[in-house]
Amino acid sequence: MKIGTTNRNFLKFGILCVAMTNGGNMPLVPALGAIKEAMPDVSLPLIQSLLSVQCLFIAFAPMWYAKLLEILPKRRIMQFGMMIFLIGGIMPYFLHQNIWIMLIFRALVGTGNGLCMLLSMDLVVDFFDDHERDSMQGVLSAVANVTGVIYQLIAGYLIQFGWRYAFLTFSLGSIYLILATIIVPEPNRKGKIKAMEGAEDIRAKLNPKVFLFSAVTVLFFIAWMSAFNNMSFTLTTEKLGTAWQIGLVTSCASLGGLILALCFGFIQERMHHNSITLSYILSAAGLFVLYFSHHLVPFACGAALIGMALGIIVPAQITKVTEMVPYSAAPKAIASITFSLGVGQFLQPIVFSFLGEHGQGREGFLAAGIMTVLLIGLIIIVLKITSQKG
Repeated sequence: MKIGTTNRNFLKFGILCVAMTNGGNMPLVPALGAIKEAMPDVSLPLIQSLLSVQCLFIAFAPMWYAKLLEILPKRRIMQFGMMIFLIGGIMPYFLHQNIWIMLIFRALVGTGNGLCMLLSMDLVVDFFDDHERDSMQGVLSAVANVTGVIYQLIAGYLIQFGWRYAFLTFSLGSIYLILATIIVPEPNRKGKIKAMEGAEDIRAKLNPKVFLFSAVTVLFFIAWMSAFNNMSFTLTTEKLGTAWQIGLVTSCASLGGLILALCFGFIQERMHHNSITLSYILSAAGLFVLYFSHHLVPFACGAALIGMALGIIVPAQITKVTEMVPYSAAPKAIASITFSLGVGQFLQPIVFSFLGEHGQGREGFLAAGIMTVLLIGLIIIVLKITSQKG
């Protein structure tokens, strides 16, 4: 599909508008501590589920996405996903008296978030190739981190008026929906499959090695999510800062992710898939810095390292698995990674609850850091296996 330079840049902007929903967890990160104080009778793992239930439904999204592709154009899926993201995000501002009702709306946010995440990465594969495609995957991650910074700063400010005001941050989604609807065209997917694979009705199967790679991704995100589930809680309980300062510190994670995501094309070109190992190392370093930090500045540095890991890991993994399969199987490969990161983040409070006090708050950082160090060795082995032919 030939696209002129001007239209190409315009198209990139439209796809980025879809990706701006990908920071959908971030408005609640600085608010978790305040929500726990407002709901003292609700357990901490259940409060943390306001983040993790969204991740679970992000994980479910690949199943729905594959089915929706068979019956709906991608533009309709895009509009549906962005609309339920917007509705699910704002409604807890009005219906916040019951944690279970709030969890239902968080599930809607996760569904919309997951569909839009898949769709934005899939649209990049539809419209771009080679190094331009890799760079755009990095830019998608960068934009998700930009919106994450914006979400957290706005939410950190709004929770000064009451924790439920954090949910009004999701109203920004209405702007993304309008812009994406105006700009993003329907891709000629069947035509590209026919040109690349000989027939438009081909449905290539996934390389089994994709599943091995996805399994390790689940483990990584179980450890990684411990940082986000425990940052606000630790800062609040140890009285290390005000609500606004906590929002500023946690937003450093998104800022760190932004910086490395913008550099992803450069990093990927030089390190190739070793960039995945780099993200594991950054995550481990960030978790240990968080554990040892008792002041806001070093805590912010730890948060930035955690964000840097995310800035690389998602585009690096998408690049890896889409190179392992034909174009017609790319949506399935992307879905496998989205499923894995969603399941991992959802399972984090469940898995770490078995550690008791050692899995929550500051001790949770240490446990996750040790787990990530072990995973560094595992991912090196898996990358070697998945790089072999056959």
